[in-house]
Formats: sequence, C-alpha cells, structure tokens
Amino acid sequence: MGTENLMGLLYIKISGGIKIKTNLLLIVFILVITIGSLYYYWFVPVEVELEEVSKLHTEDELPGTWWSAVVGQNHSVERKYSIKLPENDYTKHYLIISGGREIKQLTYKRISRLESQYRERSYFGEAILKKTLYPHTIFVYRISNVYVRYNDLSWPDVRIEE
Repeated sequence: MGTENLMGLLYIKISGGIKIKTNLLLIVFILVITIGSLYYYWFVPVEVELEEVSKLHTEDELPGTWWSAVVGQNHSVERKYSIKLPENDYTKHYLIISGGREIKQLTYKRISRLESQYRERSYFGEAILKKTLYPHTIFVYRISNVYVRYNDLSWPDVRIEE
C-alpha cells in the first residue's frame, strides 16, 4: 500500500492497483466547520430577552451593584427591602431583579451550565447595568424559564455601561 499527494487530493493505493481518492481539503473543511459550530454553541453569549414588569420603590438606599434571579415565591429581597414582587407563573417565566440600576443586557454562555453545581438548568449570567443610578428603585424583569443566575465568585464585580 502506498500514497501519492497530487494538487490537494490524497490518493491511497491499495494492493492490486486500485486507487481510492479522498479530498483532503474537504475533510479539513468539515472538521473546521464542526469545531467552529461546537465553539459557537458552547462559548458565544446568548442574550436573554428582558421584559420590564415593574419598578418597586424602597426606603433603603441601593448601591446599584447587584442583580438576582427569582425562581420561586418568597424571595429574600421581599423581606429585606419590604417590597412585594409581582405575581408570576414560575413554571413559565422567572424574574430578574436589579437594585438601583436598570439592566441594559443580560447574557449567558451555554458552557456555564457545566460549571454550575446548583441546578440542572442553571447558567451563570453576565449583566451590563445602565449608568444612571436610582438609589431607591428595584427593577423587575420577566424572562423565559431559563435559570440565569449571578456567579457568586465574581461578586462584587458588576459591569456598568460607560
């Protein structure tokens, strides 16, 4: 058995004189597309669609440096800031709250699902908060029921638009 390389084509000679022609460029192209697709799926940020539900007033002064996911009734923020979150069907939608600043953008990477040890469908989110500070306002957003949570390891680093 021998091989010859001619103009990007790989010919493999099998005993008996039969040649099998394989286009090496086609194989490389398929590998590059497959690896690129896998990279895109796992590592490119997915933007979460935010629907603003309400703005809640609190007497406490908020620093504008936090956001949190609400995936069920009786969230601790209700007790801490003496507020009542809007009614929500948590089987269909989750809530995202931010203290003191509106959320400009919320994204997650699918790979973060493998890093999260809290829940089967949990992703670590990255939020960009708007620059304007409203120190007595908690913003409430509705999202689909994809659990996007704050990465506790990154606290207190929060991105604020420039």
